[in-house]
Amino acid sequence: MERALKLKSIKMNYIFNTILTLSNFIFPLITFPYVARILGPVGIGKVNYAFTVAAYFIMIAQVGIPVYGIKEISKVRENKQTCSKIFSELFTINTIMTAITVTIFSIVFLFSTKMQDEKTLFFVAGISVFLSLFSIDWLYSGLEEYKFIAIRSILVKIVSVIMLFVLVHDSNDYVIYAFITVLATVLTNVLNLFAARKKIRFTIKNLDLRKHSKPILSLSLAGLIGSIYANLDIILLGNLVGDKYVGFYSTGRKITGIMITIIGSLGTVLIPRLSFYLDKNMKEEYNQLAQKSLNFIYFLAFPSIIYIIFMSQDILRFFGGGEFATASISLKILSFQVLATSLATFYGFQVVLAHNDEKSMVKANFAGALVNLALNLILIKTLYHNATSISIVLSEATVVLVLILLSRRYTDLKLFNSESFKYVKASLLLTICLLITKLFIKESVIINLIITGILSGTIYFGYLLWKKEEFSMMIAEKLFRRNKSA
Repeated sequence: MERALKLKSIKMNYIFNTILTLSNFIFPLITFPYVARILGPVGIGKVNYAFTVAAYFIMIAQVGIPVYGIKEISKVRENKQTCSKIFSELFTINTIMTAITVTIFSIVFLFSTKMQDEKTLFFVAGISVFLSLFSIDWLYSGLEEYKFIAIRSILVKIVSVIMLFVLVHDSNDYVIYAFITVLATVLTNVLNLFAARKKIRFTIKNLDLRKHSKPILSLSLAGLIGSIYANLDIILLGNLVGDKYVGFYSTGRKITGIMITIIGSLGTVLIPRLSFYLDKNMKEEYNQLAQKSLNFIYFLAFPSIIYIIFMSQDILRFFGGGEFATASISLKILSFQVLATSLATFYGFQVVLAHNDEKSMVKANFAGALVNLALNLILIKTLYHNATSISIVLSEATVVLVLILLSRRYTDLKLFNSESFKYVKASLLLTICLLITKLFIKESVIINLIITGILSGTIYFGYLLWKKEEFSMMIAEKLFRRNKSA
């Protein structure tokens, strides 16, 4: 690493990150239908509530380092000594904040009636607060070590799946399910630390912690406010209307979250590269790459929204069983979160933070948090989980709007271009296809999903190929080359 490192291929990084993303898609397809049927809405709700509470403390403990660390490491990755120094400084800050946060969590744990009612569950969730210290994916992302991240994550997921099917058998096993989730974090972090020894050397000499304080505090504030509007709905649902509705809502969030993760796979790879381009004043390269990333969001988000709206009941029956089908309206509303959250992530990380504009991120997240809190307080007691679905979508849309307005002074990215309208037209064809298909196909849940999935994909992809859209052409070309070589 002391010699100049060649810039790693974005395509290779994306391939490994896509493998990771596909695993994030496939493993929930295997595990969540089983867990949802065993634990039911109440059990799922209890676990999600506990980990949502823990997530707030984790956000405080990490003080924005997961995002800031990627940017800083990517800038100095060519120099092992400097990279080691930056890592040591950030890890030291994280250690101090984690110690403070764990202490606060312990005090809250002792005096909270809600936590004392589920002592074991919240104790397990609290372990994840401490373990967040060793979550150093920001180091590997900054170094663009996506191969390691992908292989490590898949191995941990395999172990977790085996333990899940062996140990979780009835609705009382929700604490065991929570423990397996935390154990997966333990395994991930152990592998992280073991591999890190080859990349950097930890030191406590000549550390300058103060220079990181201002950007970290800004990012931490932005992250904390963002976490409030992202997770406040679950806290309010759990306290005001009960764990069952948390289960309904969090199941919908789980489903849309899979698509958000897949769409975000390219963005995750591009953050260090975009930061590198801006650091080297390569504006043209930055604009081209960022515009392509924005088009990729539309390429996947538009058809996802249409498909989820039409197939919401079948999707919920597949994931959670008939008991969850009543959350169909909630899932339809949440489908728009796929686009809203993806755009918020794009403008937040690839545009605003890439330009070191942490203040705009804070303002946008604050606006989103206000919208989320107001809507939840007004609607939640009458609309239950549908209220939280409306709130999260509109709060994410607010964040996107504020970020676009505030970033205009240093970027001229077009929100829509000629490629964008191709995705809109293809999605309209997809809508007609699903309207007709739903009239004639009345099979089992799995058969319905398979048939509509194949037809929808064929029509959407076929139209884009006809219009010579960039991503569909790239995929078709790769498939053609592979078949030809075979």
